[in-house]
Amino acid sequence: MDDTLIVGAGPAGLAAALQLQRFSLRPRIFEKAHPGGLLWNANWVENYPGFAGGISGPDLAKAFIAQAAKVEITGEGVSELSWDGILFHARTPGGI
Repeated sequence: MDDTLIVGAGPAGLAAALQLQRFSLRPRIFEKAHPGGLLWNANWVENYPGFAGGISGPDLAKAFIAQAAKVEITGEGVSELSWDGILFHARTPGGI
């Protein structure tokens, strides 16, 4: 069982998963498309710390994905979220 479910493997989802792993939690990311999010569409990213001269969106996405290699990413989107008062529950089109 996963400790945390993250919907979307864009920059925020990947960063959240990495931080959770630092605290010995087991996150799982659900991503219906390609990890890296909209960075794949960005020609040039000039406002990300650590890259003062800028970096291409695809190169930054690849760096994020490489750093998050130990995070479980499920290649499905989440079709339904529900809350039972204690936990969130997620459903995917594939039944996960």
